[in-house]
Formats: sequence, structure tokens, C-alpha cells
Amino acid sequence: AAHVVATLWPVEDRATADLMEHFYERFTAGADPAAALAAAQRALLAAPATAHPFYWAGFVDLGGAR
Repeated sequence: AAHVVATLWPVEDRATADLMEHFYERFTAGADPAAALAAAQRALLAAPATAHPFYWAGFVDLGGAR
């Protein structure tokens, strides 16, 4: 795989599902994986229930380097 989205620590299931939903909406629309992940993280940051970095900051995009 050219890119892998991984977490740096164990993450809460519901927040992960929300983040992945946002990520795939953007990714399947043509966004670069890193941009799709950043947009998904901003979406969780904007929601009061998932604004704490615990819910979104552990996700990283690994790949794309040449």
C-alpha cells in the first residue's frame, strides 16, 4: 500500500468510526490521503464530543514519501 492510516495509541471505537467516515468521504472523492485525514481530523475537532486531541490526534498517514 502506498499509504497506511494508523494510530499512535489505542483509540475510542465511535470516534474512530466517525473519523474514518469523514476520511473515506473525502478520499473517495479524490482527495490525497494526507489531506483527507487532515480534513477528517478537523471535523472531529469541530464536534464538541470529539474535540479533545485524544479522539483525533493519534491518527497518522504513513506513506507517500519517495
